[in-house]
Amino acid sequence: MSIQPTPFRARLGGYTVAALALGLLAGAGSYANSIMVNEQARLVPMLLWSVGAWCVWLPLLPGVVFMARRFPMGREHVLRNALLHTLGAVTFVLIHEALYIGVIVSLEPRALAEAGVLVIAAARLGGYGALGVVIYFAVLATEQFTESRHQARQRELEASRLHAELADARLQSLAMQLQPHFLFNTLNAATGLLRQGRHEDAADVLVELGGLLRESLEGLEHSVVTLKEERASLDRYLTIQRVRFGDRIETAVDLHHDTLGALLPHFLLQPLVENAFQHGVGATTGPGRVAVSAGRSNGRLTLEVS
Repeated sequence: MSIQPTPFRARLGGYTVAALALGLLAGAGSYANSIMVNEQARLVPMLLWSVGAWCVWLPLLPGVVFMARRFPMGREHVLRNALLHTLGAVTFVLIHEALYIGVIVSLEPRALAEAGVLVIAAARLGGYGALGVVIYFAVLATEQFTESRHQARQRELEASRLHAELADARLQSLAMQLQPHFLFNTLNAATGLLRQGRHEDAADVLVELGGLLRESLEGLEHSVVTLKEERASLDRYLTIQRVRFGDRIETAVDLHHDTLGALLPHFLLQPLVENAFQHGVGATTGPGRVAVSAGRSNGRLTLEVS
């Protein structure tokens, strides 16, 4: 899964709004200056000319976006890219002024006849050349910021995905280690009953063992289960152990109702309960009791085997 970068056409609307707003402000400022110096001026034509001058920048923006993506101002090739962007800004300004002069000539042929192309170009470059450079680098900075933010979000998403995959792999590894452990021990218990001549008890154990085998195979597809599902597997195992130890053993499972939906690695309780039987009940000749309980403490699931 990846985050798709915002296409340029989505940002073009913002650039257009900015050009219109700046054009209106500049036109209104020019009109106000004309009024202050007692020059005759009409507001609407001045606004239209000003907005038009700013909107002429818009067709040139894809070129700036290309430069921003092709030559990012990062840690690599700083001097080379800075020089290329300087040349790009100059080219950007020259193309803009050529387009704007073309618009003037087409709409006001008298301007060409009165002043000439070179005079108009020199006046335009002297007055607006620096502004064009500022616009170029402002768009460049905007595009670079947008791209860096996209890359940061992409890295966060990738890190989150890898973290989830790592956690899942760890749980799968844990399940693969725990399942053979209790299955083989259970099979050994059934074998011991057969050697003792307790064939019916051995058959009961094998029935429960079959259920455990089925659950263990199904559990390979699920790294985590609810505590309620874990208890079902645990009950099968406790049934086997009760058959094995007979009257010697007493078992108790006390799981608070608000813990049954909690998630935990599959077969997490199994080795703990096995240790209780092996090192607790199995190590003595007298009666024993194995108890399993679950509760919540400070928002955490607490499991206890005694």
